[in-house]
Amino acid sequence: MSMKGKIYEPGQKWEGELEYVSIFPRKDGKWLVSRHAERDTWEFAGGRIESGETPEEAAHRELFEETGTLRCKLTPLSVYSVIHDDRPESFGMLYYAEIEEIGPLPPYEIAEVEWVEEIPSRLTYPSIYPPLIAKVLEYLK
Repeated sequence: MSMKGKIYEPGQKWEGELEYVSIFPRKDGKWLVSRHAERDTWEFAGGRIESGETPEEAAHRELFEETGTLRCKLTPLSVYSVIHDDRPESFGMLYYAEIEEIGPLPPYEIAEVEWVEEIPSRLTYPSIYPPLIAKVLEYLK
């Protein structure tokens, strides 16, 4: 099964409910990446929007659960989608987060977090992340 990510630019139409959030967190010029306990690759915080949550609430929750972030400035960048070859396109909201305060990593599914200067090459979703990374880097310019 192949998957790929796609960015929807402002004003571009997309059809469907937002199901996910992806958050690219930084502090002092360094990225904060996570390693899920069941994987050996790095990823950025993110996950499903739970029933009754706004995308922003989901982003804050996921950041806390997957990195220990307590406070941050969250900036929505764009809607994105994941295109599967065997399922309908699914949609999420991409965020950039400037971390203001971080605590210990909560005891959920993340084994470790790491501050890095460069985005790792060994990412969990190598076919989904490239357009999301490009959008975040464009925002930071």
